[in-house]
Amino acid sequence: MGETGALGSVGSSDLALAIAGFCGACLAVEVFVDILGEIGVENLPVEVLYSFTWVGTGWESLLLVVFLLDDFHFGNVTVVLLLFGGFAVVVDCEVFVDGARRWVQAPSHGSYRQDSREFRNLTFLVSLDLGSNNFNGNLPQEMTLLRQLKFLDLSFNSFSGKVPSWFGFLHQLQVLNLGNNSFTGSIPSSFSNISTFETLNLNFNSIEGQIPKVIGNIRVLKLRGNNLIESIPLSLSNASRIEFIAFTGNSLSGSLPNGLCNGLPILKGLYLSDNKFHGRMPASLSNCSQLQLLSLSVNEFDGPIHSEIGRLSNLQKLAVGTYHFTGIIPQEIGNLANLTELWMEGNQITGSVPISIFNISSLQLLSLWKNNLSGFLPREIGNLTKMQHVEISGNKLIGEIPKEISNLIELEVLNLGFNSFSGSLDTEIFNISRLRIIEFSLNNLSGSLPPNMCSILPNIEQLFLGNLTNLVGTIPHSISNCSKLIKLELSGNKLTGLIPNSLGYLTHLQFLNLGENNFTSDSSLSFLTSLTNCRNLTDLYLPFNPLNGMLPDSTGNLSISLRNFYAGNCKIKGRIPNEVGNLSSLLDLDLPGNYLVGSIPTSIGNLRSLQQFNLNNNKLTGFIGDHICKLQHLGDIYLDQNQLSGYLPNCLGNITSLSEIHLD
Repeated sequence: MGETGALGSVGSSDLALAIAGFCGACLAVEVFVDILGEIGVENLPVEVLYSFTWVGTGWESLLLVVFLLDDFHFGNVTVVLLLFGGFAVVVDCEVFVDGARRWVQAPSHGSYRQDSREFRNLTFLVSLDLGSNNFNGNLPQEMTLLRQLKFLDLSFNSFSGKVPSWFGFLHQLQVLNLGNNSFTGSIPSSFSNISTFETLNLNFNSIEGQIPKVIGNIRVLKLRGNNLIESIPLSLSNASRIEFIAFTGNSLSGSLPNGLCNGLPILKGLYLSDNKFHGRMPASLSNCSQLQLLSLSVNEFDGPIHSEIGRLSNLQKLAVGTYHFTGIIPQEIGNLANLTELWMEGNQITGSVPISIFNISSLQLLSLWKNNLSGFLPREIGNLTKMQHVEISGNKLIGEIPKEISNLIELEVLNLGFNSFSGSLDTEIFNISRLRIIEFSLNNLSGSLPPNMCSILPNIEQLFLGNLTNLVGTIPHSISNCSKLIKLELSGNKLTGLIPNSLGYLTHLQFLNLGENNFTSDSSLSFLTSLTNCRNLTDLYLPFNPLNGMLPDSTGNLSISLRNFYAGNCKIKGRIPNEVGNLSSLLDLDLPGNYLVGSIPTSIGNLRSLQQFNLNNNKLTGFIGDHICKLQHLGDIYLDQNQLSGYLPNCLGNITSLSEIHLD
């Protein structure tokens, strides 16, 4: 359909005539001419020869193939016409210069004021996409002149004001996307006047009021992240053409209509999570036979999960977490042969984990944490070879962790913590190379850290093995090969030996907890110096280890992001180095129960974010200086059981956040 021709000298008037010749009366030529004039064709760094191509009809863009002379190579420039609020704007151009792609942003003066007659000249316009820009203000009523408009996307801007009722005059409109703006008010009833209307997206605005009782022939209704209230109207169950409903993140309440699914034969997605719904899950949900996505999480539902849920044979995602659901997991869940995600966390579900779940070969995510499940974890879990994410923590499961878990070669997250699993910490469990997160804390497990742990777990990012019954041995020096490690939790065990300096090679490390073990160190606590290489470290916990050393000056070179430093009851000797004052992000400095001597360094006054300061039960001497008054966020001060003298500074009374001072 496109025609092409060469233009000679590129003056605005010549360009106007040329465009008119190619386009005829199909668009408002003067708009493009004036925009190109505003950009300043004459201001381009080289003389330019344009050949013009009109792409299709009824669109808001022109493709200009630009031949740049001199030292520039030719490239493509797309001039995008955005007709909005009475303005025509060239947003950007994509240019290839010397083989490299460059984006040229239109200058602020590249706007052309036009009146509503220009909208009248665009009655051909069928599709208008202004998404992901920086537009703001109210929508102009002149947009009602775009009577042929079928597709309108204004998402990801900063539009405000009420959603206009005049959208009801756009009788050809099929898709309206106003998501991620700042619209207010209620949903206009006039939307029901648009017989062609198929998709309405008002996600993440500030829409209030109720869901309209009449929604017409709509297929997709997205109202996530607003302030909608009251219950779902029963009339919604008569919207027989609807395929997707998303009401997540509102303040909807009441119980779900018993007949909700009786008239929704092609509904594929139902998102009702994060509201205030209560009552029982209707057994009639199973009548939505085409349902693929069902999310009811974070509400106030109670009662059992009905066995009828097993009739939803097309279901791919089921989320019924963070409720007050009781009873058992129905065996019929195993009939959901297409299920990929099962979320049932944070309920009061009892009984055992049904073996039927492990017949769902498509399952990729299983989340059952924080329930009251008991019994053994079936060995059949090894059948789920597509599984990527298992979370069953916070239950009452017993017995050994099945070795068959090692069959789950796609597994990335394994969270079995806070149960009563027993037996050995089998190395076969670790032999899954894709694992990123392992959480086994607070179980009755025994064993040691495998010396080759990091070679069989090359992708490990978070390792939680805290408070096991009998974790012994040392931290292998090869820990440095776990180069992606972000969090390491080993507290409350029986680990011994020197804290290895190789921890300093974990440059992504953010969280390290070695507390309540029997770790030692050399007299200069050189592992602290090695940790200065961990520039992302935010939390360092070392309490109740017999370290028997002195804090090195390099302590002050720990990560500038360090927020919590706990080293209480570690037999640390000597002075607190002045360099500690460099840790400007510190929220909690906790060094009680050591053998620290000397005075409190004045550099403590540099820790302007400090909220808790605990030096009790040491051998500190000297005065409590005024520098402590610079800590305007302090909540608690523990300086008791020392040998401090003098008076409390009067300026402490100016710290309004201060709640406790311990000096006895």
